[in-house]
Amino acid sequence: MEHSKDEEHDVPGVTPRELFSLLGNETRVAILESMWELWSPESDPYNREALSFSDIRAAVDVRDSGNFNYHLSQLNDHFVRQTEEGYRLTNAGLHVIRAVLAGSLTDPVNVDALETGVPCSYCGTVTILRYDDDHLYLLCPNCPGHTTSDRWPDGILASFGFPPAGLQNREANEVLQAGLTWYDAKTAPMMEGVCPECAGEVDESVVVCPDHEPLEDDVCERCLMVRPIWLLYECRNCRYWRIFSLERFLYDRPPVVSFFFERGVDLVDRRRETASYVLESDADVTSDDPLTIRVRLPFEGDVLRLGLETTYDSTEPFGHYGGNPSVYRGASLSVTDYEVVSDR
Repeated sequence: MEHSKDEEHDVPGVTPRELFSLLGNETRVAILESMWELWSPESDPYNREALSFSDIRAAVDVRDSGNFNYHLSQLNDHFVRQTEEGYRLTNAGLHVIRAVLAGSLTDPVNVDALETGVPCSYCGTVTILRYDDDHLYLLCPNCPGHTTSDRWPDGILASFGFPPAGLQNREANEVLQAGLTWYDAKTAPMMEGVCPECAGEVDESVVVCPDHEPLEDDVCERCLMVRPIWLLYECRNCRYWRIFSLERFLYDRPPVVSFFFERGVDLVDRRRETASYVLESDADVTSDDPLTIRVRLPFEGDVLRLGLETTYDSTEPFGHYGGNPSVYRGASLSVTDYEVVSDR
């Protein structure tokens, strides 16, 4: 089914700039806040019950009925939906209020160097958390982490957008667990081709360092990365994107989950210690057309061997990390074969 750009956003004839301008008024924001406060998820979980004009006006406390009606009408069809019974918030209206409550639109929050008690997956040093510019950073104070690229803080192990509300009433290790859960909730739909921000279509690519050769601190001087293969996901609609190592992809593959479960490790438990088992894997590109990858994943004397394969549309240099890896556009990896062998 094809849709125009306007139909996709359900706001015919309105540009993003015009939508933002609709919120540039205190009365309109107060209307959205009051409608959210009047809404009861317990009695109306699907937001189907309409609010009356008089109830909303009383909650906002605007005396001039004509002035209030003007501002309410400006929100109609975009952030508010008018029905025969009254008015209710649209999903867009709810998203605006939830962004405010998450702290994403309020004063910036910065947190420096909180010890997590969780060891680095590479060197075992206790990691630290840093929060800056609405992003959560998991860092190792002792080793380079994933990369030595100056695009990232030293010792980077993970980085992702995280609302300030996620810091409330949590210790450092609890923030880390909440952050990893949030991260998984964002990456899982992208691996299925659905953007977690707008539900748009997602393009998948595979990033490969063609001549990966780890040197000092296990970092390759060509790509500036520890891991040689990364997956890149980009939304066609809102341009939300995520890049993560091949190991994150492996984490959810049935053969990998089964391999560890049979040996007493539940990968569904997203603790950092559990993820470190998958980081012990080795991966090599064995063919360029189709792109074929062989993975070796050892654990307690046994080895899981997997074959991954994909076609792709094109290749080009990928300079995001400052090195010279190649990106295979339009690639979508799948498991082609696997076996378990003894390494005892």
